Amino acid sequence: MTEDWVQHDLIAGDTHTEMQQGFEVMGYPVTALRFGLRNDDMNVQWTAVRAGPGICFMGEYISESGTRL
Repeated sequence: MTEDWVQHDLIAGDTHTEMQQGFEVMGYPVTALRFGLRNDDMNVQWTAVRAGPGICFMGEYISESGTRL
């Protein structure tokens, strides 16, 4: 896996921390991550991704669904 994504601000859940836990398992402590937005609403996350302040990991079906979930 390339580590280029570590250089970007992340858009991730606030109370849903599964993504952050996954990073820790891979050796990237949450304290080393930069967050552009933390919000548990996937519509808000996807809107933010489309606006450009950071990257987010989510199912491909979401990006293929258009502007709303």
